[in-house]
Amino acid sequence: MRRILAIVGCAGLLGLMHPATPGWAVTGNEWTALAEDQQAMYLIGVLDQWKWSVALFDAERAQRGGQASPAEAWLKWVHQCLSSRQMTYRQIGAIVSRRLGQSAAERAKAMPAIVSSAVDPACKE
Repeated sequence: MRRILAIVGCAGLLGLMHPATPGWAVTGNEWTALAEDQQAMYLIGVLDQWKWSVALFDAERAQRGGQASPAEAWLKWVHQCLSSRQMTYRQIGAIVSRRLGQSAAERAKAMPAIVSSAVDPACKE
């Protein structure tokens, strides 16, 4: 059952990251058109999906053993980074907005991909 949930979670994450999937992910342009509260709620959804995926990966590995995949390790690292810095969704939104302001090419991408490309360097600072 957990394996099925992990697969569904991964499929959902991949669906969020694919820009051609209508209804799953907004583009950077669409996100910037949202009100600030709506932007924060969208980020909550993206980041909570990542956190949920890590929990499913951990449960799967606890049952079967093995090493974390690079994607799982990255998701866990980002969650730990944002948690340890006690970043609010509004602060994360400011990082994402700054990233969108710096790169017009990013605005056509799906928001989960934009969020990952924004928080990765912020966590390395």
